[in-house]
Amino acid sequence: MIDKFEGEFPKLSKVNSLAIRSHIIYFKKFQGSFVAWDYKTKIKIVATDNKERLKVWLIENEDEIVRRIDAYN
Repeated sequence: MIDKFEGEFPKLSKVNSLAIRSHIIYFKKFQGSFVAWDYKTKIKIVATDNKERLKVWLIENEDEIVRRIDAYN
């Protein structure tokens, strides 16, 4: 089962997004956790309890992010 963002993403900014290779990752606090979604497909990439930990994970795991997005497509 794949979690998807419902609706439209708010305006992107440096505070709520990050570019990973050719993908734009949108993140925000959602129901007590920080969640990251692929902007194009709206699939959830990862969730954690801390925004800084989320950013570090996204930067350190580019290959895993691309693999998860490609698996969806």
